[in-house]
Amino acid sequence: MVPGRHRMTRFRPCIDLHAGQVKQIVGGTLDSTSSTLQTNYISRHPAAYYAQLYKDNALEGAHVIMLGPGNDEPAKQALRAWPGHLQVGGGIDDKNAKEWLDAGASKVIITSYLFPEGRFSQPRLDAVLQALGGDKSKLVIDLSCRRRGDDSWFVAMNKWQTLTDMQVNQASIRALEPYCSEFLVHAADNEGLQKGIDEKLVERLAQWCSVPVTYAGGGRHLEDLELVKQLSGGTVDLTIGSALDCFGGSGVKFDEELFSSSRHRLGIYRCVVVTCRYRPSAPPPAARPLDAAALYAALGRVVAQQPMLRVGILGEHTNQARFSHLARVDLRDHVAFTTLAGEDAQRYEARLVDTLCWHHDQLWPDVDTRAPWRVAVLQPGADVWRQRPAQDVLFAFHHALMDGVSGKQFHELLLAALNQPGPSRPPSSSSYSSAETPHLLTFPDAPGLPEGQEDAVPFRSSIPFVVKTLWDARGPSLLRARRAAPWHGAPIDLGLPHATRARPVDVPPEVVASLLAACRRHATSLTGLLHALTLASLARRLPADQAASFAGSTPINLRPYVGPGADPALRPLLRCLVTVADHAFPARVVAALRGPGADLDALVWDAARRVKAELAERQAALPADDIAGLMRYAGDWFHYWTEKDGRPRPDSWSVSNIGVLSAAAAVAGAGWSITHVCFTNGAMVAGSPIGVNVASVAGGALTVAVSWQDAVVPVELVEGLAEDLAAFTQRLHETGRLAA
Repeated sequence: MVPGRHRMTRFRPCIDLHAGQVKQIVGGTLDSTSSTLQTNYISRHPAAYYAQLYKDNALEGAHVIMLGPGNDEPAKQALRAWPGHLQVGGGIDDKNAKEWLDAGASKVIITSYLFPEGRFSQPRLDAVLQALGGDKSKLVIDLSCRRRGDDSWFVAMNKWQTLTDMQVNQASIRALEPYCSEFLVHAADNEGLQKGIDEKLVERLAQWCSVPVTYAGGGRHLEDLELVKQLSGGTVDLTIGSALDCFGGSGVKFDEELFSSSRHRLGIYRCVVVTCRYRPSAPPPAARPLDAAALYAALGRVVAQQPMLRVGILGEHTNQARFSHLARVDLRDHVAFTTLAGEDAQRYEARLVDTLCWHHDQLWPDVDTRAPWRVAVLQPGADVWRQRPAQDVLFAFHHALMDGVSGKQFHELLLAALNQPGPSRPPSSSSYSSAETPHLLTFPDAPGLPEGQEDAVPFRSSIPFVVKTLWDARGPSLLRARRAAPWHGAPIDLGLPHATRARPVDVPPEVVASLLAACRRHATSLTGLLHALTLASLARRLPADQAASFAGSTPINLRPYVGPGADPALRPLLRCLVTVADHAFPARVVAALRGPGADLDALVWDAARRVKAELAERQAALPADDIAGLMRYAGDWFHYWTEKDGRPRPDSWSVSNIGVLSAAAAVAGAGWSITHVCFTNGAMVAGSPIGVNVASVAGGALTVAVSWQDAVVPVELVEGLAEDLAAFTQRLHETGRLAA
């Protein structure tokens, strides 16, 4: 290890220009003709776009490489976007080196000019350094090379097509170090292939170089950054190009779900849970429970189809969290079979709720190397099984991976895989480690991840919207309009134990049909009605001096707003695409509900219509002026959350409706069906004090799961809300009215 060199491998970005366009090219195919050129990606963005991207994210040390003619102007545009911070290479010689510095380059990079007819020229190196005024801090020597034999590399010039007489070794590097400030080394045989780095070359560079050196070629994902750090002791930096999502790759996400990863790291939002009841088609006593063999086979196919089930999260403790490719998934790390013993169905249901809450309170271990999701198969005791042969399959997941709608889709995929067993192995893109270990899945290639929400949805933010949002968030409190805070339970307390409580309310199929018919008659929706019923319950159970007004929120599925630029092949994948709409219930509305002789039905239906109208208005405006479009500018999410400690919560409750699960018919005599679904958000430490979570099975029951954090709201209040929701809906079914 050389004293004075940094010991932390850094990511060094790049901009490769070919024929005036930003491209990612397979290095070994780069020659003077286009017929043999292989490109991984041709960007629709100019070079200046990437320069601005690197500037916005403070990614120093980027290099702009001009691969052939026609690239000068795009390179200069990039330099103008971030002057003094980008290195430039490609066609640099003693005559233009100073001009590129004057154009805004931080350093110039030279290769081919030093090797006339493939032979190293010391006079040319002297001439370039003289043109730079003898300032070697402005010079980078590119030793891009191709391997010859097992342990030798030779510098390659002319777009990496011509081998020179210079072997890359300790002697040549030591001879060049007095003339430059750093080296750039492309492993041309690996460049653009995303098949892995040249590990031996990285080790040798660490041993040979006493000035900074950046390696490029074959990087697939952020795990390679850690690998380069280990191989070099942190003295070699790494460029990743083709695998980076902003260059069409899938191994590294440039901007990801920091919102959710920061919440998990702080322990304030841990997971989403969607639980479905799977019933075998065979009647008792022939019915057999779901076993590990059948589940592993079906789950293996789902994991192979869904990239978000085989990624980890690197750097979750930082504001640069990234998804990482996991080459191996051991289903035993994600699956558990548990028997919930109980004398009768009622006790089983109580233990099921306790199990849901337990899962909500767990932090995900080792998220960098283990995908943060789990499946728990809950088996009732023998007595309950004989009465009702069914198992609950609980799917818990980190919110950064996907949203509640995707949690529902996971069960639809799993059900289909169980009912259509197919081959014993997943698709050819993956394989079991061996026939003897069906729980081990290997994925040698990084998957194509769905675009991040901010890239998939073309958000547009007007200047008035941005100004208002910033003013509301950061404006001086003395100058902002004072608003009476709606009832929000206890203030946010990051020190409270993370203890989830839940109370499911099951609505039978015939009652669901009555609710939907009533909503149609009153020109509203089920979501609007549940907001209004929650309002009516809390208004009557809380005194006016504690709760003069309320506020609610509704998550909105953003899938209908995915833009035309998004990859259509990625649209159906499990992912996170959600924003939120807010609803205010002012004091006059609440007072009317509390008034003597209040017409409960009229007031509830009026509130329900208003919620539906607000949702329709928000959805019609999307994707313009939405808070989700500003999330990438939040900066420090950890500060954002910790700053909320001790402050009022944003609203009184949230109604989250993930919709109807399509429970495909079971294969006669051998298949499974889903008869019940329960969706829970768990404790929202820095969010709504009460979650009203809604899901249903096509043609079947609907479950409204009320969840909350212990000690944030009184237990009797939330239990009363659950009782009111059950009573309101049953009464509407029986009498056509909500009021008793």
